[in-house]
Amino acid sequence: VVPSQMNYQIYTQKGKAARRGYDLLKKKNDSLKKRMQDLLILLIERKKQLRELFADAFFSIAECEWAAGDFFSQIRDQVNKASFTLDIHTENIAGVQLPMFIAKDANSPLEKLGRTKGGVQIEKSRNIFKKVLETIVDIASLQTSFIRLDQVIQVTSRRVNALEYIVVPNIDNVLMYIQQEMDEEAREEKYTLKKVLENRKIAAIEMEKMNNIKKEQQENKNQEETD
Repeated sequence: VVPSQMNYQIYTQKGKAARRGYDLLKKKNDSLKKRMQDLLILLIERKKQLRELFADAFFSIAECEWAAGDFFSQIRDQVNKASFTLDIHTENIAGVQLPMFIAKDANSPLEKLGRTKGGVQIEKSRNIFKKVLETIVDIASLQTSFIRLDQVIQVTSRRVNALEYIVVPNIDNVLMYIQQEMDEEAREEKYTLKKVLENRKIAAIEMEKMNNIKKEQQENKNQEETD
């Protein structure tokens, strides 16, 4: 780098931009980490909830078999299309698009079973399994968002560390080098100017002495001619 005032201004602007970028990335990284912690808490809660829902769901199956007997073939014959579907949306967190899975239920009642033969119990079991599926969808959404955030946080952390420990210190070192060289050049110029002024002063004194000598010699010569 050539030590000059122009380069000093250029690297000063680079340093300001690097610090501004560091501040923005640091805030983004902190925001993503906060969101990641919230997702982790929700994920743990949903998994605990899923364990309890699975126990209730399979217990409800046992109740249905006791009340309605072998009802699986009847249920299978009534199914024409999936009543439980998923929609995918995205959530923007600090510029990061996180996928969100939303469960949708057509809520088709089991009409042919009627109120007898365990129809009420089967409908109750269906609602419990619906909650199980919704919880599984929530867990999948949270898990996917968690993994996505983890990847982005790793990349952002590397950029933050690179700015903090490599880019900004390098720019500061260049600015320090340019400033030192410019100060050294200023001292050399000051010393050179001082020496030039001293030499001119000495030359002026010598010239004045020579003029005085010539003047005395001329006066002496005139005095001799007069005599």
